[in-house]
Amino acid sequence: MVAPSTLLLAPPPRHQRRCLLATAALLLSLLLASPLTLAVTPARGKSIRPLHRDGYEHLDCSACITVAGTFFRRLNQTLSDKPSTYLISHRLSKEKQLRWRRYRNSELLVTDVMDDVCTSYKNDLRLLRMHPKSKVRLYHQQSFGDARIAMRHALREDEVYPIDADPAAWAEKQDGSLYPIATLYSPRDADKLHGSQSLSVATAMCALLVDEFEEEIEELVKTAGSQAEMEYSLCGMALPLSRAGPTLDGDATESEASSVPLITNVCADVEVLRGAARRDQQRWEQYQRRTAKRKADVARMRTLSTAATAASECAEDGAAHGEAAAAVANRARAAPGEPADSTAGEALDSSFAEASANAVDGHADFEL
Repeated sequence: MVAPSTLLLAPPPRHQRRCLLATAALLLSLLLASPLTLAVTPARGKSIRPLHRDGYEHLDCSACITVAGTFFRRLNQTLSDKPSTYLISHRLSKEKQLRWRRYRNSELLVTDVMDDVCTSYKNDLRLLRMHPKSKVRLYHQQSFGDARIAMRHALREDEVYPIDADPAAWAEKQDGSLYPIATLYSPRDADKLHGSQSLSVATAMCALLVDEFEEEIEELVKTAGSQAEMEYSLCGMALPLSRAGPTLDGDATESEASSVPLITNVCADVEVLRGAARRDQQRWEQYQRRTAKRKADVARMRTLSTAATAASECAEDGAAHGEAAAAVANRARAAPGEPADSTAGEALDSSFAEASANAVDGHADFEL
């Protein structure tokens, strides 16, 4: 009979050992892979209801950047107008001093910035405009001064389209010079935009963002230190190619990767944004070709109409000269026995010669 202690100390069967080893290896691999996975997986914000249809994703991103810029300017202006600290109570502290609080990260700052922020677009003339260099339609860039703040690769702001475009269209422009208002390129394009080119889409985007992410935006107001951080957190826009950007103190400092959390992913997918911007460039190119063809057709029809009018006038002149010649001949026959009037013959010859010349000229103009 085998002792109980012998049974307890006996090694498990071979298949059980294999199962235990496999389980341990799986747990170890999961423990090692989890931190690595978290490290390489980029954080992504939440999706929002798009304001534009498929193929126009870059316009949703542009509208979000417009709102981010508004929040940043409001934050900067509020900090400039208010003192750095504010009194929180008239009661003295234990040290017999009034109690003050720093304004920068306070709830009072958030209230001042967020108060009626979306109604600030009532007098905003930010319409859909065309970037003169890239030929991409945008909301957030309205003037040449906006282009000097940042160049966003995802929206092809760093491109010149077409490559051989004449730089005279923007070389001498001042910062305050506005971009041209965007054109509707086709009936389909007009249907896709459904009037957004003439409305303040930024107002709708602002209301949408504040309604869904008010608490997150309030925290962002407390922590954001530059416009690039505001765009990155609110819209998911990668840091721009331009290494300098406006900050709260008004100085241009080098932008660094921000630690602020991502709120939305409107501008996060660079490939989708660049594809939509490329299609917008192609729409512009097709519109230019159609416009050039239409102008050529109008010029050709005008030339043909002018030639037809000239031919008709020549025919009328020929008929008039023929009637004059017939009248001269009748007068010559009315006086038999009298010498023929040489002037009548000369008039007849001259009339026929002029009519023939006009007819030839009119025929030549019609062929052109």
